[in-house]
Amino acid sequence: MRMAREGSSWSGYERNCAFLNCGSNNGTFRFADISAVSGLDFPEDARSIGVVDWDHDGDLDLWFRNRTAPRLRLMVNQTEAGTEAKRFVAFKLTGTQCNRDAIGARVELKVHGSGGSAQGQPSTRLQTLHAGDGFLSQSSKWLHFGLGNQQQIDEVLVHWPGGETESFGSVQPGGRYLLREGSSQATDGTPQDRQVKLVASVPTVPPPQSAASIQLPRRIITPELTYRPFGAEETTRVKPGSKPLLVTLWASWCQSCVHELRSLGEAQQQLRDAGVDILALSVDHLGGDDDRQLVAKAEQLLHTIGFPFSAGIAERETLDKVNHLQSVLFDRHVAFAVPFSFLLDEQRRLVFIYRGPVSADALLHDLASLNVSESRLRDQAIPFAGRWYTNPSADDQLAEYLGSQFLADYPAEAAHYYQKASQLATSADRKRHLAKQAFDVFYSLAVSLLQKGAASAAEINFQNALSLRPDSAEAHSDYGALLAREKRSTEAKAQFRRALELRPDYPLAKKNLEILNKALNRPQGQ
Repeated sequence: MRMAREGSSWSGYERNCAFLNCGSNNGTFRFADISAVSGLDFPEDARSIGVVDWDHDGDLDLWFRNRTAPRLRLMVNQTEAGTEAKRFVAFKLTGTQCNRDAIGARVELKVHGSGGSAQGQPSTRLQTLHAGDGFLSQSSKWLHFGLGNQQQIDEVLVHWPGGETESFGSVQPGGRYLLREGSSQATDGTPQDRQVKLVASVPTVPPPQSAASIQLPRRIITPELTYRPFGAEETTRVKPGSKPLLVTLWASWCQSCVHELRSLGEAQQQLRDAGVDILALSVDHLGGDDDRQLVAKAEQLLHTIGFPFSAGIAERETLDKVNHLQSVLFDRHVAFAVPFSFLLDEQRRLVFIYRGPVSADALLHDLASLNVSESRLRDQAIPFAGRWYTNPSADDQLAEYLGSQFLADYPAEAAHYYQKASQLATSADRKRHLAKQAFDVFYSLAVSLLQKGAASAAEINFQNALSLRPDSAEAHSDYGALLAREKRSTEAKAQFRRALELRPDYPLAKKNLEILNKALNRPQGQ
């Protein structure tokens, strides 16, 4: 699946194949490859096929479903008219004692020829009605029999799934018949004229573009994104603000990046008037070369072009989280390339993604979409008109899903998503369930970090866990153990005592408190 999502084909980009049954020779069947001459050898990554007489002209047409575009393709069989109208017969079955669709029924058609090499020789055709055929496909439930030249039908036998066999008479070539279990009568099943009229077309491939703008159908909660401003030693995080924020990732060696930064700088007054901030984060140092030299080069370039907005250095984890979020949101995984930008609303939720350089005009246009309703945002994200038959998932469900997708690689981020989901949930039971999920991740992460000796990070996660479940004696006791290791005895004692208030019989908290008191050479209980 990873390879498929990165653009690889299930089938190695093979063309579709079609084979013609040439009949048997001494019991050996032979087939001819007619892929090219039939016009069916399309290069798309086809997955399944549905067979149906779509235009009701007596021959079978083909629907293709592809993994790549076009996702659906109809191939209409245009066999020449004439005697073709009599070269088939079709049946639709209805069960009364067996299942209603008569799935599993077998139709036996007895015919004999009136001309050609098969003159006067009877033959039997068999077809079984399946609830699905081939891979991920379901053809029409009409059973279609090709009859060849001027065949005559002697008898139609239906072997119903219940075990009964029934004979149907008065069947003529070129007809469509309804066969109802128990009736023994074939009735006319000629369908009404199809209302859907499809027009043949040749798909056009749009020319390649250097940039792509993607509007998301939902405002997506972003993971915590950190960076280091130029000239600063400490990192900072992207925080909620009073204005939307465009974050652009760039490199000094990328000419498209430099052109983008110049054009955004030249339009600074328009952008400021529109109420948007810009944060340009350099990824030069992530190539593995001399960090200081590359950072200095990137900072000097911004100074040279007079870039008027905020700038800094992207953290490796920030880039990894952005890539991971993309893999969650999109079925097709595209390799990261600069320039890459994303537009966040005031709450720092993701709304637009830009692959390639983003222009000031495009940014100004997209800013108008930040404040529309959720339903309008969803409609605008789709490139064609239509009606929705499903409602979007609730906000807490989306946050929980994002948490589950970050859990394996970024457990702290997953816990924050679960915590946010708990805040968004509307029912008390749902809030408790999500809060427990967040607590479990924070607590597990804190214990793991404590075991690795990462005391500062462990303490943050203990505090986060206890903010969600202050009644957890285990979390208080383990937090106390961390504080005791850090020689913060008064704080550690308070945590052990709180654990014992919650669980007076908690042996680990008692033991830890005793050890701490002995170490301090004080009587127990003080």
